[in-house]
Amino acid sequence: MFNYLYEKFNPYFIAMQKLSYFILLVAIIANSSCSPLRNLILRGGANYELDMVFPDLSPSEPGELLHYEKVHTLSKDEIISKFPKKKGIVHDTFVKYDVDLYRVYYSSKNLGKDMVLSGMVALPLLPRGQSLSHHQYHHGTLLPVDLPLGPVGKDAPSLSDVKSSRGKFQQMEMRVFGMFTASNGYLVSLPDYAGYSISMETEHPYGIGDELATQSVHMIQATRQLAEKMKWGLNGQLYLSGWSEGAYAAVATHKMIESEHPDWDLRMTAALAGPYNFIRFMEYVIDRKKTIFLPLYNWAFYSAFGYADTSTDNEEVWKYKVRNSIDAIATPSNRPKWVYKKKFRKDFTHNPNNEFRQFAITHLNLHEGWKPEAPIHFFTGTADEIVPSFNTMDAYEGLKKAGGEVYYYPLDDESHLTPTQDFVTQMLGIFNQ
Repeated sequence: MFNYLYEKFNPYFIAMQKLSYFILLVAIIANSSCSPLRNLILRGGANYELDMVFPDLSPSEPGELLHYEKVHTLSKDEIISKFPKKKGIVHDTFVKYDVDLYRVYYSSKNLGKDMVLSGMVALPLLPRGQSLSHHQYHHGTLLPVDLPLGPVGKDAPSLSDVKSSRGKFQQMEMRVFGMFTASNGYLVSLPDYAGYSISMETEHPYGIGDELATQSVHMIQATRQLAEKMKWGLNGQLYLSGWSEGAYAAVATHKMIESEHPDWDLRMTAALAGPYNFIRFMEYVIDRKKTIFLPLYNWAFYSAFGYADTSTDNEEVWKYKVRNSIDAIATPSNRPKWVYKKKFRKDFTHNPNNEFRQFAITHLNLHEGWKPEAPIHFFTGTADEIVPSFNTMDAYEGLKKAGGEVYYYPLDDESHLTPTQDFVTQMLGIFNQ
């Protein structure tokens, strides 16, 4: 009976409910300043443990592959079984090859500091002699806490244990975007970014385009070194994709590659539901009466504010003590006016010369101010309740106005969480043309 119901109803509606309940739980916990659960959340750093021994590595030249290890081999049948079913999607038509998974460690930077970062590489087992296109996928928000549902730090790509998944909704991005896309015939790399896996004790640069792009570019370089070492034939073609924060990261990476590596054969980027217009998005958040997603938004705001290094102190922004990203997530309310000080809210939203606002326009907005040379395909759910679809429309209109080849795909009545299967199949249809 359970299996019948699971197949009949889209599991992502269930996942959406669970995510909403989780964030609501965080908000409720945070409302009590004396709650022992809240005190655990506020202890700082990544609030979870990993049952994993990492190699002892030191950073060297950024982009250098430091270590790799084979994790799993997955058959086509296993990949199909782990891809969440959705009515109308004949997913097995895209699954062509068995896949090997490799965990990689490489040198990169975070906020100017040399670091060892990690990621996963998925290799399709093509017949000998066939060349591979390289596709890099960028994951969405992973909360730095230990909860049974996800999406959390334990779901970082390099930590994937797809042979014994923790549940139907864990490691979802690895199953949908990593294994599935690799089985279609692409060498797929999936960076963790700073703050996850081997770098879990570092704060993740949540929503900071320059940092995410830098770490993404270094993952591409490390993956190319692995391919050369293992004698996997790459044809030089590069494709990028991402969802949510990862969509923002993919577009930021697209921009950095065309600026700093114009000789790379970047073919196109597909991005689902990214927060490309930071200013408008944060104005939208600050002006709302309440939102159960405020912990996520405030984390992004904290990360950006710290990166900006303005003359404004945290005490001038928040009504409660914010010392780290865990503090930022544990908001004392789901009402922005009870989280941000009135003077700062007013100055940020109404003063065009606000110091932080000016920084964000220059360093965080991706929806305008540059012209992509390779095509970008923007996707959004029209009923997205977490990252409003105006972000995608703004990016489409702004980059089109700049002369870029951009495309807009509204997914009717889809939320932030429900369109992933449609996105990956449509994306592969575009990439494979």
